[in-house]
Amino acid sequence: FDEEDVRLLSILADQAATAFTSARHLAEARRLAAELRQLLDMSSALSRSLDPVAVADLMAEHLARALGAQQAQISEWDRSGDRLRTLGCYPLSTRETLDDYYDLAGYPLSRRVLEDRVIEVVDVEDPDADPAETALLLAEGTRGLIMLPLVAKDTGVGLVELTFGGRPAEDPGLITLARTMAHEAAMALENARLYETARNLADRDTLTGFFNHRYLHERLAEEVVRARRTRRPLSVVMLDLDDFKLVNDSFGHLYGDLVLVHVAALIRGTLRASDVAARYGGDEFAVILPETDRDEAVLVAGRILEAFRQSPFAAEGRLAFPIGASIGIATHPADGRSATELIAIAD
Repeated sequence: FDEEDVRLLSILADQAATAFTSARHLAEARRLAAELRQLLDMSSALSRSLDPVAVADLMAEHLARALGAQQAQISEWDRSGDRLRTLGCYPLSTRETLDDYYDLAGYPLSRRVLEDRVIEVVDVEDPDADPAETALLLAEGTRGLIMLPLVAKDTGVGLVELTFGGRPAEDPGLITLARTMAHEAAMALENARLYETARNLADRDTLTGFFNHRYLHERLAEEVVRARRTRRPLSVVMLDLDDFKLVNDSFGHLYGDLVLVHVAALIRGTLRASDVAARYGGDEFAVILPETDRDEAVLVAGRILEAFRQSPFAAEGRLAFPIGASIGIATHPADGRSATELIAIAD
């Protein structure tokens, strides 16, 4: 080769280097665009719901798909109970195999992720892997695990667990993406939890813990629609304490509040998990009884009155006095076809 050939080769080499660099930058730009699309898709999906479980399920799905994980589980950190509470999962079919709570005792690596807010990767074929996590993975028939902390307002609030049938993802870019998605998801989950707390405060009577008058009407309207669709019975019980004004006039309103708390506890003890109890106002209470006909509602009313008879109220060193009540019952559709009609008839 002469000098011209060398000069030509140098020019071609520069062009080739530029082409390679451009191709690498293009690939990186496409990767970043794909990651941004994943973040945007997840943020858009999370913004559609304020239910913590629904938000957690969406988080699990998007994180699992982003990292190619076989399964994903989202857990909330119950600090007082030193345990994790299962919120969301992917696929949804795995929910049946999950416990509601998992104790942190015996799982130091999970605790480290939560407390130190670090990412941990476990591979069962790594001899230095955490033995407790390895044993759990082997029992589930999986090989790899990635745990990411959920951090909101600089505080650990939960944990993401991504399990893999093969070697867990090692690409630093994917791990960074997962961390970013987890951070975004944690804020969405925290917002959902705050909304749920605020909604519960707005729907609850602060004295008895029962639902309030407004929520009763909303929930009963929903149950009426469900009863129509399923053609199943629905009953409403209205309860008014006897001579409660005399209690307030004689012993004061603070003493009257103690009576109401006692009554609420007695009512709660007679109901099913599916029944909805509310404080209608003053000394009036209401109970929504889904899938309950009139005869069954009469039995519920009888149980409430029997609980009152067996548990006279006594406090502040005063003599115990019996609690009496008047109870009205309305059943859909015989007594009314709307929430307003049912409440009016029962009242």
